[in-house]
Amino acid sequence: MLEGIKKQAAALEARPLTLYGVELPEKATLSLVGTPIKMDLLTLVRVMQVALGPMLLLWLGSLYNTRQRETLYIARMTDVSFLYPHLINVYPVILRGDAAWDTPRKKSWTKYVFEFFAFPALYALLRIGLLAAFVGPPVAFYLISVYMLSGDAYSLVSTVMGFVVAIFALGNVLCEGLPWHVRKRFVVPRRSI
Repeated sequence: MLEGIKKQAAALEARPLTLYGVELPEKATLSLVGTPIKMDLLTLVRVMQVALGPMLLLWLGSLYNTRQRETLYIARMTDVSFLYPHLINVYPVILRGDAAWDTPRKKSWTKYVFEFFAFPALYALLRIGLLAAFVGPPVAFYLISVYMLSGDAYSLVSTVMGFVVAIFALGNVLCEGLPWHVRKRFVVPRRSI
């Protein structure tokens, strides 16, 4: 009986690992200047993880610097037509002369709360959601890979790099919550038609 189990184990070890129909090789073959190089798949993944960390930091750092500078520029902006058109630049435009936004004869606390708290928070959350849709997946998969490959000699370096990448990503998200950025809205006079 024990011999039968050993034979089954040897037969299973001889076959490649298959996961959901995808065959995972033990060795990866890379072609470098026409020369095939075979290396352990885990080693290749660790090398790619070490290379991806600094690349993510450069990308997130440049995104933060660009977005920070852009938010300062948007804070001084008065005309919505000067706004650089990309997906994350979503700001409210209020048409002056519109009956809903005219100054009421008496104070309306509902309008005050909506105009100064709920309305800006909605747009800020929309911008954060759009930014998270672009930044979230690469950062999340990198952090998952750091967690999945921890436990070897290089796990401390990978863990530190993972924390730094997470901090850079959080900095980009927090940049969208800056006070001058959250409350920004463009007031445009209604043109006569």
